[in-house]
Amino acid sequence: MINLEGYTLREKAWVVAREIAKNQKNPLLIKLAKELKTPENVYAWVKSHIKYKKEVGDILYEPEELIKRGVGDCEDLCLLIGSLAKILGYPVKIRVVENGTRHIYPLVKIGGKWVVFDATPHAKVPYINGVPKGYRIVVDGVVTDEGLSGLDSQLEKAMVTGAGVAVGSTIAKLALKSMGLSGLLSETVEVSQDYIPKAGDHLLFYFKPKW
Repeated sequence: MINLEGYTLREKAWVVAREIAKNQKNPLLIKLAKELKTPENVYAWVKSHIKYKKEVGDILYEPEELIKRGVGDCEDLCLLIGSLAKILGYPVKIRVVENGTRHIYPLVKIGGKWVVFDATPHAKVPYINGVPKGYRIVVDGVVTDEGLSGLDSQLEKAMVTGAGVAVGSTIAKLALKSMGLSGLLSETVEVSQDYIPKAGDHLLFYFKPKW
């Protein structure tokens, strides 16, 4: 499980995308995806095996845990459906919307069109162009092999670790090197004068799409 307490919506979307990318090598999910064969079957299986329940706290359950528990919230369902659909070779998009309440769900590209695969009660709300009626899009990104790209034109946040950056001994700005963020231009992150990076440190940096 991953504790998302205190994360922004964009940071949560990034974590879900990162986990979807990691799950492409998960033997259990690969086996399940091959059995289900299509995104439509994935959706039906999740609907019949996982009960939606709004969680107390902000924990993201990884697919193996979710399947064992048989219950999860929108982030958990998004991660599971997105992982299985991407294993099957379909492009997956993560969308976060809000209208006072927040919601995250996956879209799968089938036949050139993005199809909503929302396995929560939100699916009963009329969707207009892939967005629940009355909601606005906060994050809209395609899952890559590294994480999430194709976000809106605003400066966004993502997470890296100290092991993934290059730094001078006592400078206040870290120049980000190749982070494997496909389609993105890296910016810089502010740190204190005495900061010394080490593996496992979680930093926030700002980036923006090349387009």
